[in-house]
Amino acid sequence: MATGTNTKTPELSYFEARGIEKPEIIRIHDATYRMGDTASRRAKTIRDFLRGGRTSTSLIKLADLRYGDTTGGTTYAWVVMEPGFPQEVEIVYEKGAQPELGMRCRMREVSYTIS
Repeated sequence: MATGTNTKTPELSYFEARGIEKPEIIRIHDATYRMGDTASRRAKTIRDFLRGGRTSTSLIKLADLRYGDTTGGTTYAWVVMEPGFPQEVEIVYEKGAQPELGMRCRMREVSYTIS
C-alpha cells in the first residue's frame, strides 16, 4: 500500500480473507459402539448423541474407555466425525430375539491444544 506521497498515510478500508482451517490429521479412530437399553445407557440417548457429531461444528472430546468406565487419568483426543458416519449396524442377532444395534463411528483426530 502506498499513497505516492509522504504527507498522507495509507488507509485500509476493507480486507477480506477466505478459506478454511485444515488441521493436521494425526490418526483415524474407527469404532462400533453397542447400543444397550438399560436405565443408565438408553439407546436413543446414545444414538442421538452420536448423530449430533455428524453435524457438529465443534470438536468432539474422545476418551479411550476400552479398559474401564472412568475417565480418571485418561488422555483425551480432539476429533471430528468423518463424512457418512455414524452408521447404524446390526451387531448381534439371536434367533427369536430382537437384533442388537450398534453405531459405527469413524472419527478423525486433529491437532488441537487448549491454551
